[in-house]
Amino acid sequence: MVGRQQFFAGLLALVLAACGPEMTIWDAADEARIGASEHANIVEKYGGVYENAALTAYVERVMARVAAASDKPDADYHITLLDSPVVNALALPGGYNYVTRGFLALADSEAELAGVIGHELGHITARHSAQRHTAAAMVGVLGLILDEVVDDDDRKRASKILAVGSGLVLLRYSREHEYEADNIGVHTLARAGYAPIAKARILHAIGAYGDLQGARGDDLPLIGDWLSTHPNSEARVARMRDVAAVMHLAESTSGDDAFGGVSRGELGRDRYLDAIDGMAYGETEEGVSPRYVRVMRVQRGDTLDMLADWMEIDGTAQEKAALLRVLNGLEAGRSPEVGRRIKLIRR
Repeated sequence: MVGRQQFFAGLLALVLAACGPEMTIWDAADEARIGASEHANIVEKYGGVYENAALTAYVERVMARVAAASDKPDADYHITLLDSPVVNALALPGGYNYVTRGFLALADSEAELAGVIGHELGHITARHSAQRHTAAAMVGVLGLILDEVVDDDDRKRASKILAVGSGLVLLRYSREHEYEADNIGVHTLARAGYAPIAKARILHAIGAYGDLQGARGDDLPLIGDWLSTHPNSEARVARMRDVAAVMHLAESTSGDDAFGGVSRGELGRDRYLDAIDGMAYGETEEGVSPRYVRVMRVQRGDTLDMLADWMEIDGTAQEKAALLRVLNGLEAGRSPEVGRRIKLIRR
Protein backbone atom coordinates (compact mmCIF):
# COMPACT_ATOMS: atom_id res chain seq x y z
CA MET A 1 0.00 0.00 0.00
CA VAL A 2 2.82 2.37 0.85
CA GLY A 3 4.37 1.70 -2.53
CA ARG A 4 1.13 2.61 -4.33
CA GLN A 5 0.70 5.78 -2.27
CA GLN A 6 4.23 6.83 -3.10
CA PHE A 7 3.58 6.07 -6.76
CA PHE A 8 0.42 8.22 -6.89
CA ALA A 9 2.04 11.08 -4.98
CA GLY A 10 5.08 10.93 -7.23
CA LEU A 11 2.89 10.92 -10.33
CA LEU A 12 1.06 14.02 -9.10
CA ALA A 13 4.34 15.83 -8.48
CA LEU A 14 5.68 14.74 -11.89
CA VAL A 15 2.61 16.02 -13.75
CA LEU A 16 2.68 19.40 -12.01
CA ALA A 17 6.44 19.73 -12.50
CA ALA A 18 6.06 18.92 -16.18
CA CYS A 19 3.57 21.76 -16.54
CA GLY A 20 6.21 24.24 -15.43
CA PRO A 21 5.47 27.29 -13.26
CA GLU A 22 4.78 29.52 -16.29
CA MET A 23 2.73 27.12 -18.42
CA THR A 24 -0.87 28.26 -18.96
CA ILE A 25 -3.87 27.04 -20.93
CA TRP A 26 -5.41 30.54 -21.08
CA ASP A 27 -4.46 33.15 -23.62
CA ALA A 28 -4.83 36.91 -23.24
CA ALA A 29 -8.31 36.86 -24.73
CA ASP A 30 -9.41 34.23 -22.20
CA GLU A 31 -8.11 36.34 -19.34
CA ALA A 32 -9.89 39.47 -20.58
CA ARG A 33 -13.14 37.54 -20.99
CA ILE A 34 -12.91 35.95 -17.54
CA GLY A 35 -12.07 39.24 -15.83
CA ALA A 36 -14.98 40.99 -17.51
CA SER A 37 -17.41 38.20 -16.60
CA GLU A 38 -16.34 38.14 -12.94
CA HIS A 39 -16.24 41.91 -12.46
CA ALA A 40 -19.91 42.21 -11.48
CA ASN A 41 -19.56 39.38 -8.93
CA ILE A 42 -16.67 41.13 -7.19
CA VAL A 43 -18.55 44.44 -7.09
CA GLU A 44 -21.62 42.73 -5.62
CA LYS A 45 -19.62 40.77 -3.05
CA TYR A 46 -17.98 43.94 -1.75
CA GLY A 47 -21.03 46.16 -1.40
CA GLY A 48 -21.05 47.86 -4.78
CA VAL A 49 -19.05 50.79 -6.08
CA TYR A 50 -18.23 53.59 -3.64
CA GLU A 51 -19.75 56.63 -5.27
CA ASN A 52 -17.23 59.41 -4.71
CA ALA A 53 -16.11 60.97 -7.98
CA ALA A 54 -13.13 62.90 -6.59
CA LEU A 55 -11.75 59.95 -4.61
CA THR A 56 -12.30 57.57 -7.53
CA ALA A 57 -10.42 59.91 -9.88
CA TYR A 58 -7.58 60.12 -7.37
CA VAL A 59 -7.27 56.31 -7.08
CA GLU A 60 -7.34 56.05 -10.87
CA ARG A 61 -4.48 58.57 -11.15
CA VAL A 62 -2.38 56.59 -8.70
CA MET A 63 -3.04 53.39 -10.61
CA ALA A 64 -2.16 55.06 -13.92
CA ARG A 65 1.18 56.19 -12.47
CA VAL A 66 1.95 52.71 -11.16
CA ALA A 67 0.76 51.02 -14.35
CA ALA A 68 3.05 53.24 -16.44
CA ALA A 69 5.99 51.85 -14.43
CA SER A 70 4.81 48.24 -14.58
CA ASP A 71 6.22 45.40 -16.67
CA LYS A 72 3.37 45.86 -19.16
CA PRO A 73 2.69 49.61 -19.29
CA ASP A 74 0.62 49.37 -22.47
CA ALA A 75 -1.90 46.90 -21.07
CA ASP A 76 -5.48 47.93 -20.41
CA TYR A 77 -5.95 48.28 -16.63
CA HIS A 78 -9.05 49.19 -14.65
CA ILE A 79 -9.50 49.93 -10.96
CA THR A 80 -12.74 50.00 -8.97
CA LEU A 81 -13.23 51.56 -5.53
CA LEU A 82 -15.50 49.21 -3.56
CA ASP A 83 -17.99 50.37 -0.93
CA SER A 84 -16.86 47.95 1.75
CA PRO A 85 -15.37 48.44 5.22
CA VAL A 86 -13.45 45.20 4.76
CA VAL A 87 -9.70 45.76 4.35
CA ASN A 88 -8.79 44.24 1.01
CA ALA A 89 -7.32 44.77 -2.44
CA LEU A 90 -7.48 42.23 -5.24
CA ALA A 91 -7.11 41.69 -8.97
CA LEU A 92 -8.73 39.64 -11.70
CA PRO A 93 -7.15 38.53 -14.96
CA GLY A 94 -7.59 40.93 -17.82
CA GLY A 95 -6.43 44.01 -15.92
CA TYR A 96 -9.24 44.35 -13.36
CA ASN A 97 -8.10 45.77 -10.01
CA TYR A 98 -10.08 46.57 -6.86
CA VAL A 99 -9.49 48.37 -3.59
CA THR A 100 -11.97 48.81 -0.73
CA ARG A 101 -12.58 52.01 1.21
CA GLY A 102 -11.70 49.92 4.27
CA PHE A 103 -8.21 49.54 2.85
CA LEU A 104 -7.98 53.27 2.05
CA ALA A 105 -8.85 54.08 5.66
CA LEU A 106 -6.00 51.90 6.90
CA ALA A 107 -3.32 53.05 4.45
CA ASP A 108 -1.45 56.19 5.50
CA SER A 109 0.14 57.48 2.30
CA GLU A 110 -0.17 57.45 -1.46
CA ALA A 111 2.93 55.27 -1.63
CA GLU A 112 1.22 52.61 0.50
CA LEU A 113 -1.77 52.61 -1.83
CA ALA A 114 0.59 52.48 -4.81
CA GLY A 115 2.48 49.59 -3.24
CA VAL A 116 -0.63 47.46 -3.00
CA ILE A 117 -1.73 48.42 -6.51
CA GLY A 118 1.75 47.46 -7.76
CA HIS A 119 1.43 44.11 -6.00
CA GLU A 120 -1.93 43.41 -7.66
CA LEU A 121 -0.61 44.50 -11.06
CA GLY A 122 2.23 42.04 -10.45
CA HIS A 123 -0.30 39.22 -10.26
CA ILE A 124 -1.78 40.39 -13.56
CA THR A 125 1.46 40.92 -15.48
CA ALA A 126 2.88 37.60 -14.26
CA ARG A 127 -0.39 35.86 -15.21
CA HIS A 128 -0.73 34.16 -11.84
CA SER A 129 -4.45 33.43 -12.23
CA ALA A 130 -3.79 31.59 -15.48
CA GLN A 131 -0.98 29.59 -13.92
CA ARG A 132 -3.09 28.55 -10.93
CA HIS A 133 -5.95 27.57 -13.21
CA THR A 134 -3.58 25.46 -15.31
CA ALA A 135 -2.17 23.65 -12.27
CA ALA A 136 -5.68 22.90 -10.99
CA ALA A 137 -6.73 21.68 -14.44
CA MET A 138 -3.75 19.32 -14.64
CA VAL A 139 -4.70 17.81 -11.29
CA GLY A 140 -8.20 17.27 -12.64
CA VAL A 141 -6.88 15.63 -15.81
CA LEU A 142 -4.69 13.30 -13.78
CA GLY A 143 -7.72 12.32 -11.73
CA LEU A 144 -9.66 11.42 -14.88
CA ILE A 145 -6.77 9.35 -16.22
CA LEU A 146 -6.37 7.39 -12.98
CA ASP A 147 -10.11 6.82 -12.85
CA GLU A 148 -9.83 4.91 -16.12
CA VAL A 149 -6.71 2.85 -15.49
CA VAL A 150 -6.82 1.72 -11.84
CA ASP A 151 -9.10 -0.61 -9.91
CA ASP A 152 -11.60 0.47 -7.24
CA ASP A 153 -9.22 0.15 -4.27
CA ASP A 154 -6.43 2.05 -5.98
CA ARG A 155 -8.93 4.65 -7.22
CA LYS A 156 -9.90 5.45 -3.62
CA ARG A 157 -6.26 5.76 -2.55
CA ALA A 158 -5.43 7.92 -5.57
CA SER A 159 -8.40 10.23 -4.93
CA LYS A 160 -7.32 10.84 -1.35
CA ILE A 161 -3.74 11.60 -2.35
CA LEU A 162 -4.87 13.88 -5.18
CA ALA A 163 -7.16 15.78 -2.81
CA VAL A 164 -4.45 16.29 -0.19
CA GLY A 165 -1.48 16.60 -2.52
CA SER A 166 -3.06 19.04 -4.95
CA GLY A 167 -4.26 21.21 -2.08
CA LEU A 168 -0.75 21.45 -0.66
CA VAL A 169 0.84 22.09 -4.03
CA LEU A 170 -1.69 24.73 -5.06
CA LEU A 171 -1.43 26.47 -1.68
CA ARG A 172 2.36 26.61 -2.04
CA TYR A 173 1.97 27.79 -5.61
CA SER A 174 -0.27 30.61 -4.42
CA ARG A 175 2.20 31.72 -1.77
CA GLU A 176 5.01 31.68 -4.31
CA HIS A 177 2.88 33.96 -6.45
CA GLU A 178 2.36 36.31 -3.50
CA TYR A 179 6.10 36.59 -2.93
CA GLU A 180 6.73 37.09 -6.65
CA ALA A 181 4.07 39.81 -6.72
CA ASP A 182 5.76 41.41 -3.69
CA ASN A 183 9.02 41.64 -5.62
CA ILE A 184 7.36 42.93 -8.77
CA GLY A 185 5.34 45.43 -6.77
CA VAL A 186 8.23 46.93 -4.83
CA HIS A 187 10.33 47.37 -7.97
CA THR A 188 7.37 48.92 -9.77
CA LEU A 189 6.87 51.22 -6.79
CA ALA A 190 10.46 52.44 -7.08
CA ARG A 191 10.25 52.93 -10.85
CA ALA A 192 7.11 55.02 -10.31
CA GLY A 193 9.08 57.30 -7.99
CA TYR A 194 7.51 56.15 -4.72
CA ALA A 195 9.35 55.06 -1.58
CA PRO A 196 9.56 51.25 -1.84
CA ILE A 197 9.63 50.91 1.96
CA ALA A 198 5.92 51.83 1.83
CA LYS A 199 5.09 48.23 0.85
CA ALA A 200 6.57 46.98 4.12
CA ARG A 201 4.73 49.69 6.05
CA ILE A 202 1.30 48.75 4.73
CA LEU A 203 1.92 45.04 5.35
CA HIS A 204 2.92 45.91 8.91
CA ALA A 205 -0.26 48.00 9.32
CA ILE A 206 -2.44 45.16 8.02
CA GLY A 207 -0.86 42.76 10.51
CA ALA A 208 -1.30 45.21 13.39
CA TYR A 209 -4.89 45.87 12.39
CA GLY A 210 -5.59 42.13 12.26
CA ASP A 211 -4.14 41.71 15.76
CA LEU A 212 -6.31 44.57 17.02
CA GLN A 213 -9.40 43.11 15.40
CA GLY A 214 -8.71 39.74 17.01
CA ALA A 215 -8.19 41.30 20.43
CA ARG A 216 -11.39 43.35 20.28
CA GLY A 217 -13.67 40.70 18.83
CA ASP A 218 -16.35 43.27 17.96
CA ASP A 219 -17.57 45.18 14.94
CA LEU A 220 -14.21 46.66 13.94
CA PRO A 221 -14.14 46.64 10.11
CA LEU A 222 -12.68 43.34 9.05
CA ILE A 223 -9.50 42.23 7.38
CA GLY A 224 -11.85 39.89 5.50
CA ASP A 225 -10.17 37.28 3.33
CA TRP A 226 -6.93 39.27 3.00
CA LEU A 227 -5.01 36.87 5.22
CA SER A 228 -6.37 33.80 3.42
CA THR A 229 -5.23 35.10 0.02
CA HIS A 230 -2.25 37.24 1.09
CA PRO A 231 0.13 35.49 3.52
CA ASN A 232 0.98 38.15 6.08
CA SER A 233 3.66 37.94 8.76
CA GLU A 234 6.44 39.96 10.29
CA ALA A 235 8.84 37.80 8.28
CA ARG A 236 7.17 39.02 5.09
CA VAL A 237 7.38 42.61 6.35
CA ALA A 238 11.08 42.15 7.09
CA ARG A 239 11.57 40.67 3.63
CA MET A 240 10.08 43.76 2.00
CA ARG A 241 12.28 46.01 4.13
CA ASP A 242 15.33 44.03 3.03
CA VAL A 243 14.36 44.33 -0.63
CA ALA A 244 14.03 48.11 -0.29
CA ALA A 245 17.37 48.32 1.48
CA VAL A 246 19.15 46.22 -1.14
CA MET A 247 17.78 48.57 -3.79
CA HIS A 248 19.53 51.43 -1.94
CA LEU A 249 16.25 53.28 -1.93
CA ALA A 250 15.53 53.24 1.79
CA GLU A 251 17.42 54.93 4.59
CA SER A 252 16.75 54.99 8.31
CA THR A 253 16.75 58.21 10.28
CA SER A 254 14.83 59.34 13.31
CA GLY A 255 11.10 59.09 12.76
CA ASP A 256 7.74 58.60 14.40
CA ASP A 257 6.38 55.49 12.74
CA ALA A 258 6.73 51.78 13.45
CA PHE A 259 9.82 51.65 11.24
CA GLY A 260 11.70 54.44 12.98
CA GLY A 261 12.56 56.19 9.78
CA VAL A 262 11.76 57.80 6.49
CA SER A 263 12.55 56.64 2.99
CA ARG A 264 13.96 57.93 -0.25
CA GLY A 265 11.27 58.27 -2.85
CA GLU A 266 7.90 59.93 -2.55
CA LEU A 267 5.36 59.06 0.14
CA GLY A 268 2.67 61.55 -0.91
CA ARG A 269 1.07 61.53 2.53
CA ASP A 270 -0.52 64.98 2.45
CA ARG A 271 -1.98 64.36 -0.99
CA TYR A 272 -3.38 61.05 0.19
CA LEU A 273 -4.93 62.47 3.35
CA ASP A 274 -6.56 65.25 1.32
CA ALA A 275 -8.13 62.60 -0.92
CA ILE A 276 -9.62 60.40 1.83
CA ASP A 277 -10.73 63.19 4.18
CA GLY A 278 -14.49 62.75 4.59
CA MET A 279 -14.59 59.15 3.29
CA ALA A 280 -17.12 56.84 4.94
CA TYR A 281 -15.68 54.51 7.59
CA GLY A 282 -16.99 51.19 8.82
CA GLU A 283 -20.46 49.80 8.26
CA THR A 284 -23.10 52.13 6.84
CA GLU A 285 -26.55 51.16 8.09
CA GLU A 286 -29.87 52.84 7.49
CA GLY A 287 -30.97 54.79 10.54
CA VAL A 288 -27.47 54.80 12.07
CA SER A 289 -25.39 57.96 11.98
CA PRO A 290 -22.42 57.16 9.69
CA ARG A 291 -18.79 57.64 10.65
CA TYR A 292 -16.15 59.24 8.47
CA VAL A 293 -12.39 59.58 8.20
CA ARG A 294 -11.59 63.10 9.41
CA VAL A 295 -8.13 64.58 8.98
CA MET A 296 -6.86 67.10 11.51
CA ARG A 297 -3.55 68.64 12.44
CA VAL A 298 -2.09 67.98 15.89
CA GLN A 299 -1.97 71.12 18.00
CA ARG A 300 0.30 72.01 20.87
CA GLY A 301 -0.99 70.38 24.03
CA ASP A 302 -2.75 67.51 22.23
CA THR A 303 -1.96 64.14 23.79
CA LEU A 304 -2.51 60.69 22.37
CA ASP A 305 -5.20 60.00 24.99
CA MET A 306 -6.97 63.25 24.14
CA LEU A 307 -6.91 62.50 20.43
CA ALA A 308 -8.08 58.94 21.01
CA ASP A 309 -10.98 60.23 23.10
CA TRP A 310 -12.21 62.13 20.06
CA MET A 311 -12.50 58.85 18.11
CA GLU A 312 -16.22 58.09 17.82
CA ILE A 313 -15.97 54.33 17.93
CA ASP A 314 -16.98 51.75 20.51
CA GLY A 315 -14.27 50.55 22.84
CA THR A 316 -12.13 51.38 25.82
CA ALA A 317 -9.69 54.27 25.90
CA GLN A 318 -6.85 51.81 25.30
CA GLU A 319 -8.62 50.29 22.29
CA LYS A 320 -9.28 53.71 20.79
CA ALA A 321 -5.64 54.69 21.27
CA ALA A 322 -4.50 51.42 19.66
CA LEU A 323 -6.71 52.01 16.62
CA LEU A 324 -5.51 55.61 16.35
CA ARG A 325 -1.91 54.39 16.25
CA VAL A 326 -2.59 51.71 13.63
CA LEU A 327 -4.54 54.07 11.35
CA ASN A 328 -1.74 56.63 11.48
CA GLY A 329 1.34 54.42 11.43
CA LEU A 330 2.40 55.51 14.90
CA GLU A 331 4.90 53.58 16.96
CA ALA A 332 3.57 52.22 20.26
CA GLY A 333 4.33 54.52 23.16
CA ARG A 334 4.76 57.64 21.04
CA SER A 335 2.41 60.53 20.47
CA PRO A 336 2.17 62.32 17.12
CA GLU A 337 4.29 65.45 16.98
CA VAL A 338 2.80 68.91 16.82
CA GLY A 339 1.88 69.82 13.25
CA ARG A 340 1.44 66.23 12.03
CA ARG A 341 -1.78 65.51 10.19
CA ILE A 342 -3.64 62.48 11.50
CA LYS A 343 -6.79 60.51 10.75
CA LEU A 344 -9.60 60.37 13.29
CA ILE A 345 -12.90 58.51 13.01
CA ARG A 346 -15.77 60.91 13.65
CA ARG A 347 -19.50 61.10 12.95
